Amino acid sequence: MDNINTGQDVKQAAKPGDLVTVTASRIEPVPIRPLWRPLLYRGKVTVIAGDPGGGKSLTSIDLTARITAGAPWPDDRGRFEPASATMITTEDDHADTVRPRLDVAGANTDLVEFVLGVSRTDKDGTKGLDPVSLMRDLPRIEKLLRERGDAILTVDPLTSYAGDTNKTQTMRMLLDRLGEMAGRTDVAVVVITHPNKRSDATKALQVIAGSHVIGAAPRVVMLLAEDPEDSDRQLLLKVKNNLEPKEGGLAFRFQTRSHSVCGDVPGIEWEKSRVTGITADAVVCAPAKVPRLDAAKDWLRDYLAGGPIPQTQVESAAVAAGHTARTLRRAKDTLGVVAEKAPGAKDSPWIWKMPNPIFGHLGHLGQVEDGQGGQGGHPVQPGYPAKGAQGDHPDHPAQAGKTDHLPHFGLGPNFKREKPRADRC
Repeated sequence: MDNINTGQDVKQAAKPGDLVTVTASRIEPVPIRPLWRPLLYRGKVTVIAGDPGGGKSLTSIDLTARITAGAPWPDDRGRFEPASATMITTEDDHADTVRPRLDVAGANTDLVEFVLGVSRTDKDGTKGLDPVSLMRDLPRIEKLLRERGDAILTVDPLTSYAGDTNKTQTMRMLLDRLGEMAGRTDVAVVVITHPNKRSDATKALQVIAGSHVIGAAPRVVMLLAEDPEDSDRQLLLKVKNNLEPKEGGLAFRFQTRSHSVCGDVPGIEWEKSRVTGITADAVVCAPAKVPRLDAAKDWLRDYLAGGPIPQTQVESAAVAAGHTARTLRRAKDTLGVVAEKAPGAKDSPWIWKMPNPIFGHLGHLGQVEDGQGGQGGHPVQPGYPAKGAQGDHPDHPAQAGKTDHLPHFGLGPNFKREKPRADRC
């Protein structure tokens, strides 16, 4: 309701619970404000879905770099004054991966802000960070975007910050709120997610992981996939665009660039011409080329990014995402996922967690419900066994009782103006 005078135009409710209405003639029409057709629009949410290693994060980094540097779009569709950007990402290390990639993409890193978490002070006075939960922390995020005057916000990946993405009601509420926030702040929001492994899908919308509303609620949904005719070419194709449905797709190739500290760093080189003659639906129907184990590893890494989760919940979510129990176990073993008994009663559940999560001491988060606390509402068991505690997990008995500590980020107080450390590359 940004273009409505709430003091005069809106018919105020007589009492709480009454409907609030407005006459259509009182609403001032405004044009769609694209940053880059058909991908980015002011005040709108764009979802980019793609397989592991397909360049989703590199795409969001390139977009952020162009916006913060005021660089022209690859197809010469204009440029604008440099604007600030915020990134919420745990998929890659900020110092040895994200920062160098921003550098080689030409970003003005003074204008890029990383959200690391939400500050916390424990009862003993110890300070720490809680992972970001979109449902819980959207007001904080909106305040930050307004203060900075950002043009773009990146959330990468959605599964790390949204809890159980298979819950339709929860995801509808979250995406509605995210869209409303985008409209109020005039920010282009880019959400990165993964496809599921449905073998019977005939439409691109059917392969977006999680609830169907992840593809239905946003105004723009794009599929990033390998060109079936050219394995070195990546296609960014429209799944849906309710704003400008006739716009074509985009294409790029990976390109290695030299970084003064980190050596060879991956980037992307866009094609100037638009993609025609192939649709996202056609790509979905092409034979899958991503190994099932790699896909399961990528999914499991994302799902556990927010902290420890009960084993039964992980297994159920994995099946819903299209991964078999056997492949999930192989992915768990390959990644070194820690399995341990939650403290407390004898019937306490087994939990899984990544061996070195970005945020340590997650036991302080306590048990949380969907959409409340923790990272994206993942249930987290309070307190963990002390070092050396015994466990008898049937898969990895020696892993029981491990504790993790907050790792060193390598980020100074003026990180935006620091050079990446050579020993982090």
